[in-house]
Amino acid sequence: MAERYRIVQEGGHYRVIDHRGQPKSGLVNIKALAEIKVDELTRKDAQKTRVCLAHGCTATFESEGPHHRMCNRHRAMVDDCGIHQSTGRRVRFRSS
Repeated sequence: MAERYRIVQEGGHYRVIDHRGQPKSGLVNIKALAEIKVDELTRKDAQKTRVCLAHGCTATFESEGPHHRMCNRHRAMVDDCGIHQSTGRRVRFRSS
């Protein structure tokens, strides 16, 4: 997949452009600032409103990307292995 954003140099400055060549930032004199802007834009593109996948939960939330599929309430209750912290049982998830 082609990169959605890239950094171009204009004189002694840098600018972020999208895949159509449209500018997505102003000119900056430090390349690292343009790289930060690319990271911000890429993260923003991955965000979307999702429904929590915990069984029986209908909460919607702003997801940070495909790895983020539970609301904050359920994320706080489940460890990295999918075990509920208070019951010790594996959490069931509905299919998306």
